[in-house]
Amino acid sequence: LMGRLREKLDDDLPELTEGLVSLLWPHYLRTIPSLSVVELSTDHRQMKQSETLSDFQVLSRPVGERRTRCVYSATRDITLHPLALPDVSLQYEPDGRSVIHLRFACGPLVGDWSQIDLSRLPLYLNADSPVACALHRALTLGTQQFWLRLPGQDRRMLGAHFSPMGF
Repeated sequence: LMGRLREKLDDDLPELTEGLVSLLWPHYLRTIPSLSVVELSTDHRQMKQSETLSDFQVLSRPVGERRTRCVYSATRDITLHPLALPDVSLQYEPDGRSVIHLRFACGPLVGDWSQIDLSRLPLYLNADSPVACALHRALTLGTQQFWLRLPGQDRRMLGAHFSPMGF
């Protein structure tokens, strides 16, 4: 039986391979809908507060000879914050620990940072796969402390964590 199976596999018969895969790993053959990451760039200088978009849809650019436009629907509500992330830097402490600094900028129409709900702030790691994976690992598994410094205040320890969001 094993000899025949090996012979069939060597013949590159997709019927047998597909049958084996469907028995051993059925989830690999399920269809996956078209996925895309969309960056929404707000003018954070004009926003006064966070806004939540429900049932958000985006049209693709026209594709193909028929100039078909695909409709992408968001998988969850989207919250837009009056924030920008103008600077990310990696620094080192004297004891050798790495420190990632995320510097957020808030629009001038927001008078007080405490008005912004920072309890859930999604970040997309847009980088080459090895860099994004290393950063993901560092943020989700290797983080020891979070510090927050608001304008005009001393830094304070923050009981926060990064967690993968998925889709």
